[in-house]
Amino acid sequence: MENEDVVDAELVADDGSPIEVKIIDPQPVERSLGYFALDGNYGDASGMLVLETTFWREVDWEILESASDAQRANVARLITESYEKPEDISVLYDKFEQYGVDLDDFMPRDEFDSKA
Repeated sequence: MENEDVVDAELVADDGSPIEVKIIDPQPVERSLGYFALDGNYGDASGMLVLETTFWREVDWEILESASDAQRANVARLITESYEKPEDISVLYDKFEQYGVDLDDFMPRDEFDSKA
C-alpha cells in the first residue's frame, strides 16, 4: 500500500540482521484552547490574549479604553511591548496609530521616556 506519509527506514540489529521500520510522519493536529478562571468560569479561549499588566499606569488603561473593541487586543499588546523600550519611539507611536489610537492625545512623544 503506497502512502506518501510513510517513510521506509532500515536498521541493523546487533547480530547484523536487517530490521525494517516504517515511520509515519505526524499529521497536523488542530489545537483548541480553553480558559479556566478562579471564579469557576471556563470556556473557549480562541482569540484570547493574556498579558502582564503589573507595570501599567493609569494612562495605559485610558489608552486601552480609547481603542475600538476590534483593536483592543492589539493595543493592549502594544502597551505591554512599549515597556520594552523600542529603539525608535516614533515607530511605536505609528503602530498605535495603525490601530486608531493617537498616543499624543495621552502622552506627547517627548514625555514618553519618563513613562517608566
